[in-house]
Amino acid sequence: MEPTPCSVPVTGVEASQGVDENLKDEQFDHFYSQGKGRPSLSPTRMLTAIMIQLEKGYLDREMD
Repeated sequence: MEPTPCSVPVTGVEASQGVDENLKDEQFDHFYSQGKGRPSLSPTRMLTAIMIQLEKGYLDREMD
């Protein structure tokens, strides 16, 4: 399945602002166990990092 092209280019920074404005970590709480294991990373922070990574073409190791 081909991605639908966007008529307006969106940068990773603009996309991350949209993530911050529209998604809250609390929306993902039901996916994570409470009090078991190590604390997880913020889902919104992870999504922001992935969007910037895709825009810039960074490898996973470069995002550390």
